[in-house]
Amino acid sequence: MTPEQQDSCGQRRYLFVSSIDASRGLGGHHDPALPRGLGRRGSTDRAPRIESSQQNHRYLAIDVDSAAMQSTELQDAVDAISWYHKMELPGGILTPGESDTARGLPRLRLPERLDGLSVLDIGAWDGFYSFEAKRRGAARVLATDSYSWTGPGWGSKAGFLLARRALGLDVEDLDIDVMELAPDRVGTFDVVLLLGVLYHLKDPITAIERAASVTNHLLIVETVTNLSWSPFPAARLFVGSELNNDDSNWWALNPTALHSLLKRAGFQDVQTVYRTQLARRVARALDQSIRHQRSFWSQVRGARIVLHARKEPQILRS
Repeated sequence: MTPEQQDSCGQRRYLFVSSIDASRGLGGHHDPALPRGLGRRGSTDRAPRIESSQQNHRYLAIDVDSAAMQSTELQDAVDAISWYHKMELPGGILTPGESDTARGLPRLRLPERLDGLSVLDIGAWDGFYSFEAKRRGAARVLATDSYSWTGPGWGSKAGFLLARRALGLDVEDLDIDVMELAPDRVGTFDVVLLLGVLYHLKDPITAIERAASVTNHLLIVETVTNLSWSPFPAARLFVGSELNNDDSNWWALNPTALHSLLKRAGFQDVQTVYRTQLARRVARALDQSIRHQRSFWSQVRGARIVLHARKEPQILRS
């Protein structure tokens, strides 16, 4: 069974979300016997149910081809999914995501209008930034992911599929790893978003090159940075869960390294448009040192950073 699947007659499509946390299991890991990423917390009182033939679990079957999804049905589906992005859906329904997109969006300095442009969202997850690009007039938006949709991450594609249907936005999707991106696989795009991806990769340098190869004009990078005091390109390696108590994090490149690598990848103009303010870094460092016994100075030196890299300096100024 897949998150989105046709019925036995092949006439309609349904989004299946589990009434238990089937994607993560009791220990926080995916149970390979179950459909990956099929959410949590769901009430199953209002929507149709089916029984898995292999496992005794109940699933919410949401008709994604219906003309209008009922608000109670939509709320049930939202409650049954483990979300990463906070976003507002029709009827004032807010997804309970961990990422504060309302705070994160202004930091990106995304152009106010993207009319007629093509946009690629690498590591889209629940798709908030893909949908935002479409709202700003993009002619074509392609959302891509692998780790969070079908890989070992705790997320799934169910949130993206549900939000796209509820919002009624024409956003394409492709399950592909960042390391597989190439013009002959996905084409090239005017604007490429590489948000919250680099520090999860064992090889962020190749990832930058892959993203550059499919960028026509503007690449927007949001990532974690560290060792900012060094005047030389440098990176901090995380061999455990030192960064955000998450062992899927590997590298934090410093700003000098990020700028240098982006220029080497073919971008003529690279600018830092956002970096976490010192006061916020200090507050976070105090919290982390008290709650998790992490190095105060290490946390202060770390920050989140947003860079705009352009193939031509005057293209797509926000």
